[in-house]
Amino acid sequence: WKLTLPEVSIRVGSAHMATLFERYENNPALVLAAYNAGEPAVNRWLSKRGHLELDMFIEEIPYTETNRYVKKVLSFYAIYQALYESDSQPLELIFVFSDELIARAKKSHAVQQKIKAERKAARQAAKEKKK
Repeated sequence: WKLTLPEVSIRVGSAHMATLFERYENNPALVLAAYNAGEPAVNRWLSKRGHLELDMFIEEIPYTETNRYVKKVLSFYAIYQALYESDSQPLELIFVFSDELIARAKKSHAVQQKIKAERKAARQAAKEKKK
């Protein structure tokens, strides 16, 4: 219930975002996607689409809500930057997904797939045992 308090929610959300910025090498698009859709989803997308340029990666985000969220927040960020930073240049998102980041995402995705398979096998075994 404390998360409903703004002072708590802002601190927890900020700490989570800081963790995501570390995990995703300060890439705001990946951080926003992970904040909205969750890290497992972003790791899955990176493992399958990490070879794409960032703009194409964003376009290929399969969750409609997350796709729109990432684009909207990045757009507002660029607008606020232009309004409040007098010497600012247009927002440039020139990020290349490092091989290490993609490798970590692939490993995480493989682990998640293994856990899913083990859970499915355990459920199946439990069903068989009940028979």
